[in-house]
Amino acid sequence: MIALTPMLLFTLAAAAFAWRMKRERLLTFWLLWSGLIHIVMESSYGLLPHVVTARATTTFTQYLFTPAPIASWFDPRWWASVYGQYARYDGRYTVADPTILFICYTELLLGPLCFLLVWMIQSGNRLRHRVQLVLCTAQFYGTVLYFVAPMIQGNWSTVMTHDTFELIVFVISLNGLWMVIPGWMIYQSFTAPTASAPAVASRQIAA
Repeated sequence: MIALTPMLLFTLAAAAFAWRMKRERLLTFWLLWSGLIHIVMESSYGLLPHVVTARATTTFTQYLFTPAPIASWFDPRWWASVYGQYARYDGRYTVADPTILFICYTELLLGPLCFLLVWMIQSGNRLRHRVQLVLCTAQFYGTVLYFVAPMIQGNWSTVMTHDTFELIVFVISLNGLWMVIPGWMIYQSFTAPTASAPAVASRQIAA
């Protein structure tokens, strides 16, 4: 097998599960896929950052087709080593940067919250939007912190790739997903009618 396979299987499994659901399938897919990324990949690096010691010299496409035995899919060290490739674009992953580690540690909580939110959406739980606000605010804040930290520290040009295509695709666009989609979900929760439901119900009972 190749490195592309387990990532592709995660994506297909999330898509298949979401398709079987009755409510908000696209959002359900995002939450399942995001939850898997948080728990399997980011948490593995957070717990085992010493696995990555240097920036990869291979391109992303070359990496996807490198051998990856099935046994490695169940090894958190292998998932942590994936960030050796990502370190090609962001060198902070080679030195266990404290900001990166902090963000990865939060994924131990955010990953399960993604799955909890899926259950709440499908079951129509009345606390759904409260949990959604907590989850998405944390995701949005973590991504802002990811981008802002090297700017404040003044080492953006040192740690980030100098290749414009890699910077836009693998750093800005890829990470930006966790600002754009959670940002939209925050708006969705703020504008949801559930906030006025208790007041309406109280008036109906009083009447």
